[in-house]
Amino acid sequence: MAKKQPDLSGLFRPTETAEAPDLAERSGPAPALDRTLPVGVGLKQSEIARLDAIGAELGVARNALLRWAVAYFLREYDAGRLELTVDREEKRRVRMP
Repeated sequence: MAKKQPDLSGLFRPTETAEAPDLAERSGPAPALDRTLPVGVGLKQSEIARLDAIGAELGVARNALLRWAVAYFLREYDAGRLELTVDREEKRRVRMP
């Protein structure tokens, strides 16, 4: 006799029932319930090598080191201890017809 197959009707249903808070509208540390989302950041090879060396020195993965660095930056920025200078540059381009 064949085994009864499991019910797969809700296989692709979202597993999170609560609505995630809108982080763009508030400041401060993110709550522990927020989802972790992958974000691609372009870094120079020398920067990656330096991060890997620091991670090896501390015994932590590059991911953990970068997450700490981002959390530190956000905390310092929100506290007003960082001043960022933004330079705007006008680019002129010729568009092909």
